Amino acid sequence: MLFNKGVYEHKSGFEISVDEAGEVMLSPNHPVSIRLADIFGNDCWTQKDATTTTESVEE
Repeated sequence: MLFNKGVYEHKSGFEISVDEAGEVMLSPNHPVSIRLADIFGNDCWTQKDATTTTESVEE
């Protein structure tokens, strides 16, 4: 799975939040349309979490 529980920031600036149930919530500044390669590309996301340092998302 690309996203586990946590908050992730896209390289374009919007964020998503994933809860324990796997539900995804988008930040209000998300783009109306985005290429699938930009959604599912591992190099497009950085995990943001208060308990860990920022790191690139890996499979």
